[in-house]
Amino acid sequence: MSTYGTLASEHLSLTGGPEKGNPFRSRMSGSLGSLETTASYANSYSIMTGQERKGKEPKKKELIRAVAKGEKSNRLTGEKKLDCLAVFGLVLLKAPNNAPGQTTVLELGTALATTASSNPDPNLISREQFTSVLMSQLDHVTPLSCQKLFSTFDPTGIGRLNHLSFSCTLMSIHRPSMNNLTSGNYHYCRDYVKSVTVLSRCISVVERGRGGVTVNDLKMILKSCSLKAEDRRAIDIQVDQISSVLKRPFEKFSRPIMMSEDEVLGQNGLLIRNSFILDVFQEQLLHMQHEVSERQGAIKRA
Repeated sequence: MSTYGTLASEHLSLTGGPEKGNPFRSRMSGSLGSLETTASYANSYSIMTGQERKGKEPKKKELIRAVAKGEKSNRLTGEKKLDCLAVFGLVLLKAPNNAPGQTTVLELGTALATTASSNPDPNLISREQFTSVLMSQLDHVTPLSCQKLFSTFDPTGIGRLNHLSFSCTLMSIHRPSMNNLTSGNYHYCRDYVKSVTVLSRCISVVERGRGGVTVNDLKMILKSCSLKAEDRRAIDIQVDQISSVLKRPFEKFSRPIMMSEDEVLGQNGLLIRNSFILDVFQEQLLHMQHEVSERQGAIKRA
């Protein structure tokens, strides 16, 4: 495994050093994804500006240390998320929460979406709303456990959570008889049955009667298992590249193009024709499921 220092050195080599000006100020007004991506390097910028105030040029060693600190913070955030998911995953398996298949997650996702529908951005839900929904939908949860779970999915502390991303993540780790759910529908992609089954369920959560998902929805679904900022950025780039075929003249003046599940996962679907993205998603999915299972085993043995 690479050390934080090695990763930091690689980052500096690839980027050619820090950007001029404040690279975070302009990005912090962007989407939740961009907030999360830039947050891990905020420590680097604070050290660089500190050196500049003293009239010194930031040294490479100090920059490496700063980026390493940001990388360590990012990894610790991922570890914390896995721990919380492991605990919450066990709660979903306790009666009466343990409905057959993915029923519990689907119903929880519906309740979150319904509650958030009156918000200015219906994809985002507040801490209070999130806690209220979980307490009303599930047994064996406490206000404190709900608060911890919310904070894990709100790493930048803005007080809002993307409930669709949260539901897709739960869909990835909650695996009661997953192999029997929809795998028979995907005989043409035997190598990707595990991942395609999860993607199918996630699409059903996100589209909610809209008749399909947008490119941004697809990015969010594919990133639900990504524990590293660089993995999320890679998926963004890959989906942008393959979705260029969907571009239409004056698209910015029209509604976002909706893709049905068949257009995304069908035999001639976007992801089946570009299976390198499924390779990435399946690797991340299996890694997350393995890590969560390991933690759940440790909890049961304790």
